[in-house]
Amino acid sequence: MRKFSILDIIKLFFMAALGGVLFYGAVYFFVRPVYSSNTILRITNAEESGSGNSERRRLNTYNEALNSSKVRDQVLGNLEIDFTPSEYRQKVKVGRIGDSNLFGIKIKDTIAQRSMDLANESAEVFQKEIGSFIEGEQIDIVDEAEMPGQADTWLRRTAAVIGVLAGLLIGVMKKMKKVKNDDSFTSVESLKKRFDFPVLGEIPQINKENQKTYEVSELFKEETNENEAE
Repeated sequence: MRKFSILDIIKLFFMAALGGVLFYGAVYFFVRPVYSSNTILRITNAEESGSGNSERRRLNTYNEALNSSKVRDQVLGNLEIDFTPSEYRQKVKVGRIGDSNLFGIKIKDTIAQRSMDLANESAEVFQKEIGSFIEGEQIDIVDEAEMPGQADTWLRRTAAVIGVLAGLLIGVMKKMKKVKNDDSFTSVESLKKRFDFPVLGEIPQINKENQKTYEVSELFKEETNENEAE
């Protein structure tokens, strides 16, 4: 059974690189880029939450309020954007920023300008309507969203990693299949293990050293023949 050679390892690296390039190229050319915009808010309440469970409930309340028809319809109407409720929900999310009292409204969209407009408009309507969802809640807009300079690249990076892994997997599977179907023998020991017959002889492998020895012996043989002829 043949083991992995240097050539096989080179082929594996080539398959991995090819897979990464193909997957990255597919995402780059066929998947629309996604832009992210963030509006930073300071949310204060007479009853500040401390436990993890109450904090999660608070975030869930914010997200549900932001995705409610009362907020959503105003945002989409003001911007004259025709999104379904599910499309809007997929694009907008409220999350805490680190371990602070700041929150962010994050918007992901395939158009950079629209992602910024949605983030800022959602924050303004959310600030105005939050009192109708949670009594005593106050929101201050700390920082408005700016135009995103470039699209998120995590999908392309993920595709490249998946492509590399897929290329390696395909290369290993091809090598294993080749090894499995290989019924040749590379040593006397493997031949003895397979057949219970005595080995009468072995043809040596001609390498560079054997080749040089052969050339010297041939040269010596020619000189001997010339001497005998004289």
